[in-house]
Amino acid sequence: MFETIIMENYIDTLTNLAFDEDAYKRYLNNWLNGIKEEMYFWKNYIETACNAKNTECFQNDRPFKLDQYIDLPETSFLDVGSGPFSSCGLKTHKTKLHFSAVDPLAVIYKHIKIQNKITTGITPEFAVSEKLTDKYDINTYDIVHMSNALDHSFQPIIALLEMLFVCKVGGKVILSHFRNEAENESYTGFHQWNLCIENSEFIIWRPDIKYNVSKMISEYADVFVEDNLSDLHFNVILSKKSNPPQILELKRRLIFNLDEKIFEFLSNMIVNDIENFGLPKIVKLKQFARKTPILNVIARKSYKFFRNLSRRYNKNT
Repeated sequence: MFETIIMENYIDTLTNLAFDEDAYKRYLNNWLNGIKEEMYFWKNYIETACNAKNTECFQNDRPFKLDQYIDLPETSFLDVGSGPFSSCGLKTHKTKLHFSAVDPLAVIYKHIKIQNKITTGITPEFAVSEKLTDKYDINTYDIVHMSNALDHSFQPIIALLEMLFVCKVGGKVILSHFRNEAENESYTGFHQWNLCIENSEFIIWRPDIKYNVSKMISEYADVFVEDNLSDLHFNVILSKKSNPPQILELKRRLIFNLDEKIFEFLSNMIVNDIENFGLPKIVKLKQFARKTPILNVIARKSYKFFRNLSRRYNKNT
C-alpha cells in the first residue's frame, strides 16, 4: 500500500513531478493506446449521426454556449482538445468572436469528416495541449476553453499551465469536466487522471499523487468553482492575474517527444485501417500534405510518419 503525495505549492509541484524512465514508458504506452479508442468513438459517433440524419451537433450556426463569460466587444477564443467539431458553437451577438480550435488527433478528424461529407465551420489544427506555447505566443487569447479533455491529457498539470500561459492576463481559462473519470474507466487508455472538487478546491489526482490546483496556482490565477451543475459535472474558471514561471526544462524532460510518439503511433495504426479513415492514396499523400495546413505540421515535424505509412501501405497493396 502506498502513501498519496499531496502537492499544493507551484514550485514544489514542478520540481517533484516524478520521472522514472521505466514508469514513464509504461504510462506512455497506456496513454497512446487510448488514441485508437478515441478515434473509433468519434468515427462511430459521426457515422451514426449522419445515418440518422441527426447532424445538429455539426451545424455552423449553433449558439455559442459560453456567452456568460464574455465581457469584451471582441474576443479571441481557443478551444483545446476540441475533438472533430467544438461543442462550444459559433453564433453569438455578444462579441465579435475569433475562434480557434486544436486537437492532437486533428488530422484524423479531418478525414473522418471528409469521408462523411461534413462541414462544421470549425477545423481543428494539430496541437498537443502540453505544448501549446510551441504553437502560440504567451498572452494570446482572451478565453481558453477545454471540455472533457484535461483528464485525457498525458500530463494534465503541464497542459493546464500551458493553457494559462497562452491566456492573456485578465483573461479566463474555462474547464468543464466530469468527476473522476479515470476511476470510472479503471485507468484504461486516455483515462489516467481524475478531476474533482474537494472543499471548493480544484483537485487533479491519481492514487499515488494529488495536486491541489487551487492552491498551487493561487499566486497567478483566481480559481472559481461551479460545482452545482450536476452530481457528475463541474466547471472551473481560472481568472489569470499574472504569468507563472516558465516550465521549459520540465517540458523538455517529460514531454519533449510526445507529438512524435503520437505521429509514430498513428502511422503504425492507420495503415491497418487505411480504408476506414478515408486517407488519400499514398502516392499522393505528400503532395496532399503540402496543400493541407493540418498535415503540414506533421510533414514538418515527423517525416517518419509519411515514410512508415508509405512503406507499410505499399506492402499491403
